[in-house]
Amino acid sequence: DYPFSEPEAFGMGQVILNHPNIAGMCAYHTHGGIILRPSMMKMDADMSPRDLALYKDLGAVGERLTGYPTISTYEDFTPDKSKARHGSLKDWVYEEMGIICFSTELWDLERTAGVPKVGYYNLYPRDDETTRKVFNWVVENVGEHGFRDWEPFDHPQLGPVEVGGMVYIWSYRNPPGHLLEEICHNNVMFNLRHAAAAPRVLVDDVTVEPLGADLHKVTAVVSNHGYLPTNLSDVAVENGVARPVVVSLECDGAELAMNPAEVALGNLAGRNERKYAYSNWGQQWSPVTKKVEWLVKASTGGASVTIVAASQKGGTSRKTVDL
Repeated sequence: DYPFSEPEAFGMGQVILNHPNIAGMCAYHTHGGIILRPSMMKMDADMSPRDLALYKDLGAVGERLTGYPTISTYEDFTPDKSKARHGSLKDWVYEEMGIICFSTELWDLERTAGVPKVGYYNLYPRDDETTRKVFNWVVENVGEHGFRDWEPFDHPQLGPVEVGGMVYIWSYRNPPGHLLEEICHNNVMFNLRHAAAAPRVLVDDVTVEPLGADLHKVTAVVSNHGYLPTNLSDVAVENGVARPVVVSLECDGAELAMNPAEVALGNLAGRNERKYAYSNWGQQWSPVTKKVEWLVKASTGGASVTIVAASQKGGTSRKTVDL
């Protein structure tokens, strides 16, 4: 009836909303043997170019590990472009929250049976040759669970008929059990690579410069060492859900003399932009590193300061130095 009206969707939504550190997701479906990426609502040309490039790069990793092609949900998997695929998990978490999300259709009977992939929304065999190849593969690899002999049946409305043939739930819809381990392994490897692409914020360096009169200039350098930017996507920025990286200063035996104790750095880019050597005529890189300075007063020995860099998606890093 409305978003989260059903208990299963509500439970999933609460898990996501209660874990704002989520940087990536994958929703698993069967069947198709494809990795679906955004957008659900628009053509690639209308997407953020940076988001599109990011999705294509991560999707290429998925293709290499799983063998499934990565395609646009709207361009390649929506037969009627006037009816966008609203209401899916990927629709919400990317289009609204800016989280990098894929949907993987796990099983492709036709390709496994040796039939060339010519379309992504095939629900039935397209010709006699395809039907024969698929039928032979199912009989040899799935057996009686995938195909049932034809038997006569007296239908109350239709009269004498025959029932049998391909059992879709155990052929087109799901793989035979002996293939599950390989399918699961390959897709878990893609998940792990996706997870490893998450932003990772670190305090790289802290320097203290004595200025005299018990004053010290404290300088902190904070960087994102992850592949993804700390905002994850341009959609997150546009929708106002991206949280800035915040750097704060904690004093022990000292006091802050100048500049705010807490500074919002905004977003830090990831390595995903750095595909080529820097050039004034090429793509302009966004900063992965920013610097913060404070003036601290410490009149006694044993004083120290701790720099804390916190990112909703990129974690928290601390570094303590003596004055």
